[in-house]
Amino acid sequence: MKQKLPSEEIQTELSWEEAVARYLEDHPDYFQRYPETLSRILLSHETGGKAVSLIERQVQVLREQSQTLQRQLRELVNNARENDVLSGRLHRFATYTGARIEEIRVAKGRVFCRLGDRRHELEFEAVRSGRPGLLRAPSAGSMTPLVRESLTGRVRVRFKERTSGRILFEGTGRHAGFETGGETGWLADSR
Repeated sequence: MKQKLPSEEIQTELSWEEAVARYLEDHPDYFQRYPETLSRILLSHETGGKAVSLIERQVQVLREQSQTLQRQLRELVNNARENDVLSGRLHRFATYTGARIEEIRVAKGRVFCRLGDRRHELEFEAVRSGRPGLLRAPSAGSMTPLVRESLTGRVRVRFKERTSGRILFEGTGRHAGFETGGETGWLADSR
């Protein structure tokens, strides 16, 4: 059973619908200026049965793809913001906090280093894999010493809070550049 609405409510509803219709008639370029509005409107296409028109299906697929891409873009932007904050922490740690080398181990094809300050600790380990190539390196204005360089190295990095042990960043890079040359024993003595 339908309930009759007072004529005033019907008039208000019709006036609102009429206002929207008139606005769109007066501004035919509205959907060109705001295409995202059109992409959110669902318009059904009457086919008279269970069949769906090809255009309607294409629009649905494109709308789903657009929503997926928008979600991925939001995730990328959020990751970029988080990385920016982390980059700032790492920069301050490495330049302003008085961080010192606490441990360093150098072996053939491997370097491990841990440095820290009172709040944070940074560890990295670089491992060369594959055969390195010999390249000339600059020294005192000439390219005389040879260095061993590989682009098939692996670098593992971990940045954490010292007191809680909470890991702020951890990752491994593959296909990293790894270069060694000359006497590296002084690194362990420089602490």
